[in-house]
Amino acid sequence: MTLESEAVLVDLFRRLGGTLTRLEVSTADAVGSFAAWRPARPVTQWSWVAPDPVVTQDDP
Repeated sequence: MTLESEAVLVDLFRRLGGTLTRLEVSTADAVGSFAAWRPARPVTQWSWVAPDPVVTQDDP
């Protein structure tokens, strides 16, 4: 994810609420005779549920 794309999600989170989550995963990989963590790129997820529309008696 680019910084610009993440900035859009942060702005939406600030204005509308919801949940902003960043997931990061690393896998063990050989480095010579040793093992080390190799990180993958993080994924940022914004989750938001739209409120139910207001229904009035005049609505069909």
